[in-house]
Amino acid sequence: MNCIAIDDEPRALDVIKNYASKVPFMTLKETFTNSLKAIEYLQKNKIDLIFLDIEMPNLSGLDFLRTLEAQPMVVFTTAYSEYAVDSFEFNVVDYLLKPIDFNRFVKSVNKALKQFNLQHHEKNEIELSQKESKKSDPFILVKSGTKIHKLLKDDILYIQSDSNYVYFFTQVERIISVFTMKEVLDLISDERFIRIHKSYIINLNQIDLIEKHQITIGQNKIPIGYSYREHFFNRINSK
Repeated sequence: MNCIAIDDEPRALDVIKNYASKVPFMTLKETFTNSLKAIEYLQKNKIDLIFLDIEMPNLSGLDFLRTLEAQPMVVFTTAYSEYAVDSFEFNVVDYLLKPIDFNRFVKSVNKALKQFNLQHHEKNEIELSQKESKKSDPFILVKSGTKIHKLLKDDILYIQSDSNYVYFFTQVERIISVFTMKEVLDLISDERFIRIHKSYIINLNQIDLIEKHQITIGQNKIPIGYSYREHFFNRINSK
């Protein structure tokens, strides 16, 4: 599991760094004393688990979680026991009271590992189910956090890739999930959907306007990547 730790106290981070080095299935990728820097890091890197202090200046641990669209697993670390109730509000893995005991730390990361394995098992089950489905299936299943959404293909306007995540856009909602663009095309397995940019897959039936360098779907203008342009216009001209 790839992890980060966020705490405004360097000594607390040193403790977590020391403990994490003794757990073979954990890799502590980074530590942060500034939660805003951690947000920037998470936008570019996929992390499975965050050790998060609650009482921090500028942006508290609770407010930090509210900024995340796709929340990794979280273990709260704090010196104040009254925050324990918040660990249930945010559905975090565990709550560690400072000073953190190593045995208690190990128990916490074992809980995280069980949840990690369960989440990956569920994702694999969904992917297997999709592969066994026929191309004529009118819907796909998309896992987002702890929820599984049933999306009608007809309702999907386009899909956008952003760093480690993809967004499925419909008329009424935007659903975030963890896929590569190739995995999305394999998942949908439908000729109506075509990749027109390294960051975009579109539903051909939803196009409102086609221009030389972009297409329009509703109010959204989507660029046509240079390396995808020829294939896209060949498909359009063959319809």
